Amino acid sequence: MAIRQFEWKDIGKIMDIEQQSFGSDKWDELEFMKWYEKFPGGFLVVEEKDGNISAYAICDKEGYLRSIAVREGNRRNGIGKTLIREIIEKINLQELYLHVRISNEGAIKFYESLGFKRIQVFKGVYDDGEDAIYMNWKQGKNESN
Repeated sequence: MAIRQFEWKDIGKIMDIEQQSFGSDKWDELEFMKWYEKFPGGFLVVEEKDGNISAYAICDKEGYLRSIAVREGNRRNGIGKTLIREIIEKINLQELYLHVRISNEGAIKFYESLGFKRIQVFKGVYDDGEDAIYMNWKQGKNESN
């Protein structure tokens, strides 16, 4: 397994992961292109030895984790944690922010296991009207393994 910067040739595999992970909330290719053009160094992928992409993450320069997803067969084996730690190190972040659907208890527990804290609930963030939890991680303040 290797973590590397996204290359445009990866987009088909990224779109597969996106569909599996987000269904109707998935981004289209233009959204990925937008974030890649804004900050290529914040768009990382996990490439397996066989060349398959098992995960990706997108973070902006300000430390907002825009998206992260792990292929279904690769979840719950540490790839997501490794990827987030790599982003923190690569971008040299002191803080990381994100929002997540309030009903996505698995993701919320995952982020809390990394030391993220719940900050605020934002009403009606998603197209279907669901609320989002805004979460924050600070270097040295709320770190966890």
